[in-house]
Amino acid sequence: IAVIREGAGGAPMAEEILARVEAELAENPVLLPNGEQVSLRASGGVSRSHRGEPPKAVFARADAELYRAKQARRLVQPAGSSSSS
Repeated sequence: IAVIREGAGGAPMAEEILARVEAELAENPVLLPNGEQVSLRASGGVSRSHRGEPPKAVFARADAELYRAKQARRLVQPAGSSSSS
């Protein structure tokens, strides 16, 4: 999924939007037909375009940021999954 915003205030505002989406997903589990609740997660990458830059370069940077975010999330142990009792 790509979100493109003209005049979005640059990377800081885009990162805030991404953080809000991630928080909304985490705070609102989905109820499955079998009654199980599951939490959704999202990762994203933010990139700002520069004058005259081809869109492919902007998407490539955003894609690289997405994969960095996904890797960082994998390195963090989810809450409640520790082996201590």
